[in-house]
Amino acid sequence: MPRSIAVKEMLPKIQNNTGFLEANNIEVIDSKGNRIDPEDVDWAALSVNKFPYRLRQDTGADNSLGLLKVELKNPLAIYLHDTNARYLFAKNERWRSHGCVRVQRPTDLANFMAGEKLLENDSLEENGAYSLPPESHALPQKVPVFLLYLGADIDENGKLVYYKDVYGWDA
Repeated sequence: MPRSIAVKEMLPKIQNNTGFLEANNIEVIDSKGNRIDPEDVDWAALSVNKFPYRLRQDTGADNSLGLLKVELKNPLAIYLHDTNARYLFAKNERWRSHGCVRVQRPTDLANFMAGEKLLENDSLEENGAYSLPPESHALPQKVPVFLLYLGADIDENGKLVYYKDVYGWDA
């Protein structure tokens, strides 16, 4: 998990209730990569400027990045990823993220980017996918990715639709 999220968002929740870590399958990792027992940490003494740990969420169905993550080479740690909160697509709230991009059909994207069928279209929906160990697949060639922030689009009926300016960029 990026440091900014760990210290600004997670740390206050942990300081309020250390059970938050277990409830969200989050591990505490020291500077040498070792898992630390959260009960051994003086959480009250930590702050944004004094936080010598990393937080890591276990892979699986409860992971915020879902079951598939596409890493992009960029200085902002932005990923394209599945989500464990797919209900946000129906509510038109895919923007609820920390700067990364939720992908509505992640297996289709992975197969398209790989140029071959790596995953069955429903493989991330099956219960068995949650217990599989993580896999990495290097793409055979670089795929350029461009991210656009559009405040309007055309719906399936050809009607112009305006979206809420959630980042305030259109002001």
